[in-house]
Amino acid sequence: LIALDPHDNATVGNVLWSLSPLVPALWLAWAQVRILRRADEYERRGQFEALAIGFGATILLALAGGVRVAARIGNSRQYLQIVFIGGVLAWTAALALKTSRDR
Repeated sequence: LIALDPHDNATVGNVLWSLSPLVPALWLAWAQVRILRRADEYERRGQFEALAIGFGATILLALAGGVRVAARIGNSRQYLQIVFIGGVLAWTAALALKTSRDR
């Protein structure tokens, strides 16, 4: 933000605060890498299937949000949050269903 508009009154604290929602996403990615490194082939396949389902849900939610923004319904910031949350929920739900059937 400061680099794009140096005359704005944004401070380093503002930039760090605005980037703070990325911390949970980075933590989630780090945890997923650790899980995949310790998993065997069968567990990895289940993880990747769940990730594919979450990715599909994310794409559909992004498409729906884009159509609603184009129609000037709602706010794009809200839809961005809905897309992220919906994708993660679809991923974790698919993983929970997949692992519960395997037990």
